[in-house]
Amino acid sequence: MKKLFIYVALLVSGAAAITGCTKKSDSSTPTYSMKATVGSGAFNGSSCIAVLSGTNLSVVGGPFVNGVASYPNVSITILNYTGTGTYTIQLGSTTNLNTASYYTSMTQAAPAAYGSVTVNATSPMTGTFNFTLTDSTKITNGTFTCAMP
Repeated sequence: MKKLFIYVALLVSGAAAITGCTKKSDSSTPTYSMKATVGSGAFNGSSCIAVLSGTNLSVVGGPFVNGVASYPNVSITILNYTGTGTYTIQLGSTTNLNTASYYTSMTQAAPAAYGSVTVNATSPMTGTFNFTLTDSTKITNGTFTCAMP
């Protein structure tokens, strides 16, 4: 009977010790997201992905469903990407083909008339952006931290 009592006491104290422990979060694992102010409202993209294809960089932030961007989302494309630095967006330019758009649905997108995107780091991809859409809506205080598959 004494052995059973000791066994149960050890079992209960071991369980209490295990449930009392909390795992520290790994602060080295980034949270991928994109945030900005759109007009007077907040845009909080819960995910962000950056894809480099040759010298073209595409950055998309917003909600993702089954790995596909949903709405609303912000899409930025930098042609002739060369690494960290600031890139200008100018719709209609024949020499500057960088683009940005704010999508509210699959069929509703407002392109950026002008603005800029700054890439601060590449692993993970981080940066800032500000641009004005063709309907005069301003997207300001934009930030992103993106996964690069």
